[in-house]
Amino acid sequence: MRAALVFCTVLLCLLWLPDSDASCANMCSGHGTCGMSNKCTCDAQWNVVPDCSRHVCPSGVAWVDKASAPNGAHATVMECSNRGICDYSKGSCICAEGYTGDACQRMRCPNDCSGRGQCLTLSTLARLYGPQTPATGLGPIYTNWEKDSIMSCYCDMGFTGPDCSMRMCPKNDDPLTTSQVYRSIALTVSASSLALVGTVSVTFNGYSFTMPANANANSDAICTAAAMTLGNVRVATCVMSAVNAATQGATYTIEFQEWAHRDAENNVFSHTGNPPVASFSCNVAGVTNAKSPTCSIADVVSVNVIEHEYCSRRGICDFTTGLCTCFLDYKTSDCSQLSNIPDNIDDHDGFLIQPIGPSYVGTALHIHTIKAMATDFQMIKIEAATQAIFYMLGNGDTFWTKGNVRVDSGTLFVQAGETIATGGLLVQDGGSTTTLSTVAGTVSDSLASNTGFTGTVMTVRATQPAAMSFYLFTASTANSNVAMFDIRGDGRTTVHSGGLEVVLGGATITDNAVATSVLTIQASNVAYTGTVVTVAATMGSLFPATDFNLLTASAGGTTAVTVEASGKTTLANGGLYVNGIGGGNFVNQDPLAPALTALSGLGTFLGTVATLEATRAASTAFKLLEAKSNGVVTFSVRGDGFTTVHSGGFQVLLGGGTITAGGFFVNAGGATVNAGGLMVTSGGATVQAQGLVVVDGGADITSTAQLLPSLAVHASHVAFQDSVAVIETTVVAAASSFYLLKMRTSTTTAIFDVRGDGVTTIHQGGLVVTTGGKCGV
Repeated sequence: MRAALVFCTVLLCLLWLPDSDASCANMCSGHGTCGMSNKCTCDAQWNVVPDCSRHVCPSGVAWVDKASAPNGAHATVMECSNRGICDYSKGSCICAEGYTGDACQRMRCPNDCSGRGQCLTLSTLARLYGPQTPATGLGPIYTNWEKDSIMSCYCDMGFTGPDCSMRMCPKNDDPLTTSQVYRSIALTVSASSLALVGTVSVTFNGYSFTMPANANANSDAICTAAAMTLGNVRVATCVMSAVNAATQGATYTIEFQEWAHRDAENNVFSHTGNPPVASFSCNVAGVTNAKSPTCSIADVVSVNVIEHEYCSRRGICDFTTGLCTCFLDYKTSDCSQLSNIPDNIDDHDGFLIQPIGPSYVGTALHIHTIKAMATDFQMIKIEAATQAIFYMLGNGDTFWTKGNVRVDSGTLFVQAGETIATGGLLVQDGGSTTTLSTVAGTVSDSLASNTGFTGTVMTVRATQPAAMSFYLFTASTANSNVAMFDIRGDGRTTVHSGGLEVVLGGATITDNAVATSVLTIQASNVAYTGTVVTVAATMGSLFPATDFNLLTASAGGTTAVTVEASGKTTLANGGLYVNGIGGGNFVNQDPLAPALTALSGLGTFLGTVATLEATRAASTAFKLLEAKSNGVVTFSVRGDGFTTVHSGGFQVLLGGGTITAGGFFVNAGGATVNAGGLMVTSGGATVQAQGLVVVDGGADITSTAQLLPSLAVHASHVAFQDSVAVIETTVVAAASSFYLLKMRTSTTTAIFDVRGDGVTTIHQGGLVVTTGGKCGV
């Protein structure tokens, strides 16, 4: 029974339900109701597709559609105005580039007017800024299809361009045009009857003024003051005439004598000095109690009027900054003034160039001639009264006739050289740097061009006393990394590389120091194999005639050493002292002259003419003297004094021979002393292997020194390659008769000479070449 009751209840419910199905597509997406036969009834704006999942997008007049009649189109209303794609999930249009609005029904203003203007529709522009309707004072009503679709920028005053990105430059009259007149118009206010009460308004290029419509309430002054309130007018006058006694209407002649120079125009309102009469409009909407009030505007003067041009037509406008670049001879921000107009105000600038832009990057002064470079005209000339101070020729040559040029900071750059005719160049601080970037040329050239010059071509000096702590002059290569030559603050001159070569005039080194070396020549390379000192003359020796000297050394004015071109060497005093390995080697090519002569030329001589000495104790292990002929020993004196004449015999013609002990041995041939004899008092005169050849009067060595040698010439072998010292002239050539070497000291001074003719005079002083030394003529 209970089961039957439940069944009946369910059956009744099923019979009561309408014919329905709960399986509508997407459950109508939540934007509709599911009805019979699985059909959705969509909510408004969601009925695009059966499941109510798409929202209708806004529609607008189609930007493009097929024409419906001649000159008839744009009548169709289309989704997103046929200029966008509908996003059905949101019901919003995705507009094409350049279009905006919920239905893409409007054009987008370029760059959104760059933030310097308003984006307005055609209808709004017409209503707000179109010519006024006399009765209402409003612009025309624009009703064409695109009235609310096509947009345009209305730029802020002072800006122009389709996107208001261009800054307008100042405007003014062209100063070169003359005999021009002012632009003027005639405003006529009237009525059919009764006196005018209220106001009349005049609009010119976006600016308006209002004044009394009744002539009795108006005047020239009132009208002028009203006209001067126009934001785009700077100076104006107004003259009232033709007053109607009944209506008090009148004609007002307004003359515009000066327009506002900047920030009074934009992309919609602008003119060049002669705005058309259509730019002016009037309205009598402010007239309250007259019958049929009217106003009108007509031209009075519109021919040959003064200009209102960018930069006064005397410059170029930079629309990015709104600044003028004036032509030559023009100045001020609008280029309206000639730059050379004098005045009599003592503290005024005679000529002021003043770009006013805070980010100015132009050329403040530009001088340009059509004529090519030439010297027959001047680009610039500056005079004080009748005195010329400065001028520049047309080829760029610049002359300062008076005054100085001073650069307090920064650097003076001269690209193509500079010539200072007189007065010289004085750099008081900061020094001077000369740079040459070409492959070849002279970096610095000092020339005394006067043929009678007696001064100093170049002076290098320091106020600091002489010291080793600074340099008077340095020369280097590799961008100052490699020192070549320098002169220290104490005068010491060092040639670091390349040596020193004197081609003509010789070199004189003078030194007044008490103990320093006047000249030191040093080969510091441990593997050195060259010649430390070379004294050469291109002229041959004149020997045996009077010869020139290769070297002369003197002291105190007395010649100490001379080396003639033939090689003949004369030591005036002090003798020849050879101390070290190698001894002395005398080679004589003269077939008759003696190879070695030891002469005491003093008539009162009491000493020893020649001494052969060994510091070693007497011994048979060495020889004090050995004489050879063609390599064959002919005579020798052993270290113990034992004397042997190996050939030729021994002959004493006069004075005898005394042998106290040890004997005298001549084995064959040798020991001929024809007169005067040979005296060796103790161990001296050791010549081993063909040493000491003096021929024809040479080798006069006298020494009274306590410790130092008078002459020391050493070649201690270890790869010695010939000539430690060679001074010769075998055939006399180069002259100036002669020396080749002199060194003197003591009372006759004159230290060092080499003539004949390789002049080389160093009479005290000093020459220091630390490396690479080369001294020659």
